Amino acid sequence: MLEHIELNITGEPPTEPPKPAGYAQWASWMAADPDNEPFIFRKFDELAAVDLLYLQSEMIDIEAELKEMNQEATPRPPDGIRRGHEDVGNPDEALLLQSEVAKLQTPSRRALSAVKQAFRPDGYPIIEGKTSGYLSGEDLVALKSPTKDTLSNY
Repeated sequence: MLEHIELNITGEPPTEPPKPAGYAQWASWMAADPDNEPFIFRKFDELAAVDLLYLQSEMIDIEAELKEMNQEATPRPPDGIRRGHEDVGNPDEALLLQSEVAKLQTPSRRALSAVKQAFRPDGYPIIEGKTSGYLSGEDLVALKSPTKDTLSNY
């Protein structure tokens, strides 16, 4: 019998490496599906809308400053505007990205049910804390579009 000092237990060493826990365990389970159906996430619609509204507000301010400079015939923008624009990022890219997210479909009932069951194998979530309730959100999306199962129609 071996003694594992670091674990403070005695017995035989494990024959398999320990299974990952938390995010690593959940990611491993999700990635094991060859169809990627478990890739179900929240899309944070409200947060995305707030972010786009703030971005829009910042761009309106920059636009107003540029119009004012053009009326004053200023040859180049002051450093504040250039710095502000770099901080803001590209509003068109943000809009395009959000439009792509909006195209994602909700997960199928079958896939969502299977994922929810796997997420709480013993009645307790694999991931604890704020993330533990993410599958009960209303803004869930599947990164893979549900496949049409024509046999289920019969």
